[in-house]
Amino acid sequence: MNGQMKPGEAYVSSFNKRRFPDLLKKVAAEHGVTLVDLNTPSLAYYNQSGV
Repeated sequence: MNGQMKPGEAYVSSFNKRRFPDLLKKVAAEHGVTLVDLNTPSLAYYNQSGV
């Protein structure tokens, strides 16, 4: 996204290509470390709030 959202468009994860959240979840699971996922609730908030 370029920051120019139009009404009705949904925000999507900007990590689709780089997949940082997925990689961090995998590493945390492998090492038994707690991971706090802030990306998912942030997307939900942005989509609820709208443009």
